[in-house]
Amino acid sequence: MSIQKSNHLSSTEQNLLLKIKWLTIIRIIVATIILGSITILQIKQTQTSLFPFYSLIAIIYLLTALYGFIIRFEPKPVPFAYTQLIGDIIIETALIFYTGGIRSPFSFTYIITIISASIILSRKSSIIMATLNSLSYISLLSLQFTGLLKFPQIYVSEGIQLNLPYVSYTLFANIFAFYLIAFLCGHLAELQRKVDKELKTKDGNIAQLQTFNENILQSMSSGLIVTDLSGKIRLMNRSAVRILAPSPLKQNNGQRFWNQIFHPLKIEKLFLQMKKQKKNSLRLDTLITKDKQKIPLGITISFLKTPQGEAEGMITNFQDLTDLKKMEEQIKQAEMLATIGQMSASMAHELRNPMASIKGSVQFLNDELHLDQHHKRLMEIILKESDRLNMIITDFLDYAKPKPPTKDKCSIQDLVQETIMLIQNNQEFRKDIKIITDVPPSLPPIEADPGQIKQVFWNLAINACQAMPGGGILQLRIRQDGDSFLLIEFADTGLGISVDKIKKLFHPFYTTKEKGMGLGLSVAYRIIEEHMGKIEVISAPGEGSNFKVFLPSKSKALLGAAA
Repeated sequence: MSIQKSNHLSSTEQNLLLKIKWLTIIRIIVATIILGSITILQIKQTQTSLFPFYSLIAIIYLLTALYGFIIRFEPKPVPFAYTQLIGDIIIETALIFYTGGIRSPFSFTYIITIISASIILSRKSSIIMATLNSLSYISLLSLQFTGLLKFPQIYVSEGIQLNLPYVSYTLFANIFAFYLIAFLCGHLAELQRKVDKELKTKDGNIAQLQTFNENILQSMSSGLIVTDLSGKIRLMNRSAVRILAPSPLKQNNGQRFWNQIFHPLKIEKLFLQMKKQKKNSLRLDTLITKDKQKIPLGITISFLKTPQGEAEGMITNFQDLTDLKKMEEQIKQAEMLATIGQMSASMAHELRNPMASIKGSVQFLNDELHLDQHHKRLMEIILKESDRLNMIITDFLDYAKPKPPTKDKCSIQDLVQETIMLIQNNQEFRKDIKIITDVPPSLPPIEADPGQIKQVFWNLAINACQAMPGGGILQLRIRQDGDSFLLIEFADTGLGISVDKIKKLFHPFYTTKEKGMGLGLSVAYRIIEEHMGKIEVISAPGEGSNFKVFLPSKSKALLGAAA
């Protein structure tokens, strides 16, 4: 029941009920101390009746129990507080009556009610309580002065003369004290409430600002690490964890340190370098090990300063430069390929005409002269090598000035199957090579030049077979990569390729084979580039190679063609 009623109370009312609970606890403690001490002091006076004090103690405990029972049902706090305070005034008046009225030392208990009202309710409530206390005290002393109320003789000496000046002075002093305390306590309570409200507002603003800053830090795409001057990490945002993981973030005594992450860099040396050069920030590049690969990072280090301008820590902002490095390599490669293409085109045109003349002349001599068998064989070699040289020149021209792809709607599954049939009937294919395909039947069609795409698949498959001289497995996998690309993977279990060779792999005329011109992968790269796709290689010596071909799906290709 109490839980249901709490839904009808505001947070302010809930807070007021909590104060009332504390008032109930404090009341019983104060009442026990005051009435208990009076009882102990009066025990030795056998003629003194302790019944009134026992009665007041019993009434206070009964009221406290009643208040405790009522508060479980969470009543309206303001009326409930007034009820308790008025009850306190009645009990205090009774106490003053039994302890001598005007001579009672317990008139100060009225002040406790005034203070309680100012703390629990408001300044206005404290004034109301001061007024009620004044009326009760005036009524009590008036009855005592006029003799209309008989006070217990055991507490009031008959020798006390109650004259008008004395009574008036006592009333004025106490009532003045009541109102003075009501004004002062009410004012202090209002100030305290105002300060509490301002603090709550500021706390809310600070919490909002902290949340705002936290959201900014956590939404940054770059990693952010804040450390003290010794390199102990105090803060890491989500991007920092994502970029660094699963690199080792070992903890010493529950702490992580900057130097462990960015080894061999030392934050102490960088701090001294910045201080010596009077720089507020320092930009540098480094490498970290992630998934057994070296990941390039761009790092900017800045001072974390106190409001006084003293450095108390370091702020490290860093980005994963892997994609940027790839783009730089691709741009360099594209520039180099463009230059070589222009040179190749010029050379091919210059060489083709002389080669045609040489071949024609040799052909004429071969037909006109009566040569023996040995000389005829030499002539055939010249003609054969002329044709071969002409094919090389044709490859140059194909690379330098490739034919634009004639795109048509085609099935990627069919292109893969045709490539596998051609490979299996090629002399480079051996029985100890196993081809495994993982081609979903529900892939969307692509807009591409079937002949050129088969040429790319052929080159990649032949290279994979040649990379497995002792046999192995060639896996052809196709899957949708996001909404815009199809991913075709040629993964072999061959010799693998070193990092240095991967960088040159698509350069024209670069080859690691005894036979070959080094144009196959270059042409494949150019074809995929013309189809608005890309080729990536993942390989390591002894771990095989994985060539990834990304081709736009139909919607992407059509958009590109329209553009």
